[in-house]
Amino acid sequence: MSNIVQRIRAKYPHPCRPVDDPNGYCVGGAACQYMTHFRTNFGSATHNNRFPPPEYLATILQEINPALKNSKDALTYAKAIIFASDRIGLEKAWSIMEEALTGTQPGPMLNDFLSIAPTNNGITELDELCEQYNDGEIGITELVCNIWNRAYYAGTKGK
Repeated sequence: MSNIVQRIRAKYPHPCRPVDDPNGYCVGGAACQYMTHFRTNFGSATHNNRFPPPEYLATILQEINPALKNSKDALTYAKAIIFASDRIGLEKAWSIMEEALTGTQPGPMLNDFLSIAPTNNGITELDELCEQYNDGEIGITELVCNIWNRAYYAGTKGK
């Protein structure tokens, strides 16, 4: 683990999802709050920097890691960190942040993450399809087509 991520985790060791504690902070929020100590114009911990929108987190990632020059990559990392923090798991979010703060371009952690379909959607059929995709039983085209067809069928069933 990099020195910067160790320092952020030590200072903000208990991130959470906003639904679990609206007064807490997520993994991305930990990085944002960490920066409050290094910038005078940043302000105090607000809801936006405890649970930051992806555009804001992307600027923080680039500020911490100037080598992450491509703003589109920074935004993709920010979205992945937020999604992982909210829906997959905090350790996954920390791992993605580690890569964002130490690399110069998207690495294996982000590429890996972008190929994972969430399996905790609360819709059994969708969760099963996502599991099949994650296990390599079906490809991305089949996953998308199945989701589309089932959503269309569900939408027309009530008519």
